[in-house]
Amino acid sequence: METSVPDSTWKAVIEMSLDMPFNCMKKIDHETMVSSGLEADILRLDEQAVHDRYKFGVIYVKEGQTKEEEWLSNEHDSEKLDRFLNIIGRRIELQGYTGWAAGLDTRSGDSGEHTFVDEWKEHNIAYHVSSLIPSRQGDKQQVQKKRHIGNDIVCVVFAEGKQPFNPAAIKSQFLHVFIVVHEEEWEGRTGWRVEVAMAEPVPAFSPPLPEKAIFFHESEMRSFILAKLINAEYAAYKSPKFTQPMARAREGILANVTERGFKIAKDPEISFFSKHNKSPSTSSDRSSKSSRSGFGSDHITPTPSRSSMIRELSEGIAGLGRRRSGPENNNQHVDAHPKPTRSNKPARKGKSNNKHAEGKHTINLKSLKVRCIIPTLINNPIIYYLIFNI
Repeated sequence: METSVPDSTWKAVIEMSLDMPFNCMKKIDHETMVSSGLEADILRLDEQAVHDRYKFGVIYVKEGQTKEEEWLSNEHDSEKLDRFLNIIGRRIELQGYTGWAAGLDTRSGDSGEHTFVDEWKEHNIAYHVSSLIPSRQGDKQQVQKKRHIGNDIVCVVFAEGKQPFNPAAIKSQFLHVFIVVHEEEWEGRTGWRVEVAMAEPVPAFSPPLPEKAIFFHESEMRSFILAKLINAEYAAYKSPKFTQPMARAREGILANVTERGFKIAKDPEISFFSKHNKSPSTSSDRSSKSSRSGFGSDHITPTPSRSSMIRELSEGIAGLGRRRSGPENNNQHVDAHPKPTRSNKPARKGKSNNKHAEGKHTINLKSLKVRCIIPTLINNPIIYYLIFNI
C-alpha cells in the first residue's frame, strides 16, 4: 500500500532544489531502512563530523628566539610554562597510560616520560608538548617532535619575552591556527595575554578575545583557551586544505549508500553483509572489536569500500597519507582520493564484465553525483528519499 506524501513534505524537498529528478526517486520504508543498516549508516555519516578527541601542539619559545629549530630544541625548564600547562591540563605519566594520548608512545618511553591531558565538557584533550618530547642530539629539525606537532592543526605557543611570534617560521602544511600566550605582570598582578594567528583561509571563530586580551583569573583563561582551541580546529576544517578531501570522502560514502538503497528498493530481501565467507568465530571476533569509525557488533558489517571510506572520514581528512614537514608550497596538489579497494579493482580475465548483468536498473557510479539524502517524517513510519542526479 502506497503511503501518501503530505504537500508540506514535497514543499520542503522542492525548496532545497528545483531541479531534483523526482522521476528517479525511490521510496524505502522505515522498517527496511533499519533492517538493512541504511538508517544507521546515514546517521553515522553525520556523526563523523563531530568527535570528542582533540590533539593540540604546545611550543615553548624563550626570549629572543625567532627560529623553529630553537623552539623545538628547548628543554622543559620554565616555571611559567609549567604553571600554564597545569591550568589547561593535568600532568600524566605516559608509561602505561590507557587514556587518549594522541599518538604518543605509552610503552617504550620514546615520546618522553610525561605529557598533559584534560577532560573538558565531555571532550578528551591531549597535548604534544615540544619541551617534554626528548630532543635528539645532532638533529637540528627535531624530527621526533615535528612528527607530532607538525601534524597538528592547532598549536599553543607559550612565549616568554615581548618579541612578536612569526607563524611563518614554522614549516608545516597542516598547522593552521596558533594561540599565542604570554605570562606578564600588570600592576603587581600576574596575567596572561592571548593572541590568535591563523592561516588566511580559516574563518573567524569564537569566543572573541576580551578587551586588551588579558586574563587575570586562571579559570577564565582556562575556559577561554580550551574553547578557542576546539573551535579553532573546526574552523580550520572549513579551509580548502581539509574541505576538499573530506567532501570527496563524503560523496563516496553517499554514493555507496545510494547504490545500496537502489538495490534494496528493487529487492528488500537483499542482504548487504560482507560478501567474504568467514567462519562464525572469525566474524564474531571482528565485530566485537571497536573500530575508529564507531561500528559495534550490533551494526551491519560494511563492505570493504565503505569501511575504507568511513575510516578515512572519521580521521577528519580522507586519504591524505602521512603529513610531511617542509617548506610550504601553495601550488602543491594534495591527493586525497580514497585508496583503491576490492570493489573498484579491474575485473580479472575470464570473468563476465557485462554492463547489463544486473538488469535495466544497473547504476554507473562513475556518472552518479549524489545530491543529498533527506529523512522525511511521513505519517509514521519515516520514509527516506534518496535524491540523486544520474
